[in-house]
Amino acid sequence: PDTKKKAAAAGKKAAAAAAGTKKGKGVKGDKQGVKQQDKKKAAKKDTKKAEKPATEADLDMEMAEYLHKAGRGPNPKQAVLDDELSAYKVKVAEAAKAEAAAPAPAAEPAAAAAASE
Repeated sequence: PDTKKKAAAAGKKAAAAAAGTKKGKGVKGDKQGVKQQDKKKAAKKDTKKAEKPATEADLDMEMAEYLHKAGRGPNPKQAVLDDELSAYKVKVAEAAKAEAAAPAPAAEPAAAAAASE
């Protein structure tokens, strides 16, 4: 049984050699070459994208994350959320204080006249 398979494979290789094509063990179809070319094109596109330089805030955040992972500091993402929440609370308190200090709007004169009649 094994000799029949080997003989058939040898026959295919001989026919391919006579036809001038390369078919046989280790050679894949045409689609494989297209996939590899697509991968190469995709890799070139990725390298062409210019990365923006890191800002000081980005670098600070990266350092804080590194220190947190090493066990030397608070979670930086939680600290950012805490800062945003406290800033929001201050803003709301200032808005409430400004609203309380502002005089109440006067009633419209036409509405006041209609109510007195």
